[in-house]
Amino acid sequence: MHQKIYLSGAISKLTFEEAFALFEAAEQTALKIAKEVVNPMKLAFELFKPKNPDDITWGEYMVNDLHAIMNLGVDSIYMLKNWQDSDGANIELFTAQTKKMPIHFECETTQGVFTLATPYIL
Repeated sequence: MHQKIYLSGAISKLTFEEAFALFEAAEQTALKIAKEVVNPMKLAFELFKPKNPDDITWGEYMVNDLHAIMNLGVDSIYMLKNWQDSDGANIELFTAQTKKMPIHFECETTQGVFTLATPYIL
């Protein structure tokens, strides 16, 4: 079991409500393979405390997210099934690969998790 896993997936192309619900569901699944989950949908609000989610820029989200992956003790990453539709998620995946973290992919077919046992560099 991992200590701390980071959730990564598309956010920008969804409404705030859709993204929040998607990441909330993924958080529950990720708790099956990690003791703690870093949910970027919650992380930004803890840091910036905006009145409106649209007040946080994409760049601010990314700086915050990459800081979490690099400096908050994250030891694995969980890629939501929509990750390929996101520039940010691709950057987060590359960062996890560079750190040689275990990578878990949400699996639509089995409604579970597919784990890439050996991290790889593209």
